[in-house]
Amino acid sequence: MSDNKFEDKALGYLAQLTQEMTGIKQDVSGIKQEMTGIKQEMTGIKQDVSGINSRLTNLEGTVTKIEVEHGEKLSTLFDGYKSNCEQIERIEEALKLDRKENARRFDRLENKVDNLLEIVKGHDESIEVMKRAK
Repeated sequence: MSDNKFEDKALGYLAQLTQEMTGIKQDVSGIKQEMTGIKQEMTGIKQDVSGINSRLTNLEGTVTKIEVEHGEKLSTLFDGYKSNCEQIERIEEALKLDRKENARRFDRLENKVDNLLEIVKGHDESIEVMKRAK
């Protein structure tokens, strides 16, 4: 091959390589721009996640506070319920005793009324006898 042909062929390859390198540089530049965009999006996502984490932490604190407050209220309600049940049981027991005592008193009163009826009946008979004797 002649030197001229070789030079022309070498220059052709160099021109082709230069064009390909320019294309590769443009592709790399595009990739860099896309990566910059992706990094910006990732930064935004990280900020969003950070905000979500912050809100979640606040929410957890609120839920914990609610659990504590409601736990205390439920405990107080249960104590009140228990106290009411105990008081009702005492009242029921007292009523049972009162019923027994009242039944005993009623029986005594009934006996006294029966005795009085017998006395009145005897008096009525005595009055009838006295009326006839007149």
